[in-house]
Amino acid sequence: TVDGKVPVFPSTSDVFPTKQGNTVPFPVSAGTFNSQQQSDVHTYWEFNPGTNWVFPHYELPSTGGVPTTFPSLQYAADFDSRIPGDGPSPLGKPANPTQTHGDNPDNPRDPDRTEATNPAQKETRLRFLPSRLTNEVILDVFVRVKSFEPAIPPTTPANIGKRLTDAYAKQVARVDTNGDGVISFVEADVNGTSDGLPNTRLYLPATAFNRFAVTREINDALLAPRFAPGQRSYVASGFLTRVNPAVPASIAIDADLR
Repeated sequence: TVDGKVPVFPSTSDVFPTKQGNTVPFPVSAGTFNSQQQSDVHTYWEFNPGTNWVFPHYELPSTGGVPTTFPSLQYAADFDSRIPGDGPSPLGKPANPTQTHGDNPDNPRDPDRTEATNPAQKETRLRFLPSRLTNEVILDVFVRVKSFEPAIPPTTPANIGKRLTDAYAKQVARVDTNGDGVISFVEADVNGTSDGLPNTRLYLPATAFNRFAVTREINDALLAPRFAPGQRSYVASGFLTRVNPAVPASIAIDADLR
């Protein structure tokens, strides 16, 4: 738990931020619902081994995700989490330059690059971590109080923020083969290896999660969920239209490549 007390799970009577659960969560992206003016409304849901990646937790202290840390733990202006790397606690190296890890308009980021057959064409400027690697970060921060940075116990917001950023960099280094502080699709290939072990260990199975939440995406390029994720009840409603003959529902790559 975030406060060391008896676990309190989310309930329908929660009121953000004064009354809510105290368990340590980490959301995994399962899909999205998008709607834009004069464009299509579409949803997609995918939760498979090798696809369940988690936002960079080093954003949490500057987005209010660690209780009472905002705004005291906002990082210096020269740290920008939009540039992929191992966060504000890098292991003895400078932050990655925008020229190589920024949003180059001539080489835009594209999630479909996970499907590229040529490893050189896969996206490498990632800010996410595989889910079980994220679990290791959380364990370092809140559980391994004797074996990970025992001189900085998770008893204050400042200590939690420090442990969070240090653990992130430490766990990334175990998988990061080229030392840029970023876990690429190639480095975390579910069928590959890293640190002498199979990469299947980097991903939690879908059955490890027991709650579904809807979070708000804010258009500021940060990936951490904000405010109060909805965890009550959701009902899919509307009209069901049967298609005859049937059309394949899943294909190898997004067919809408506009």
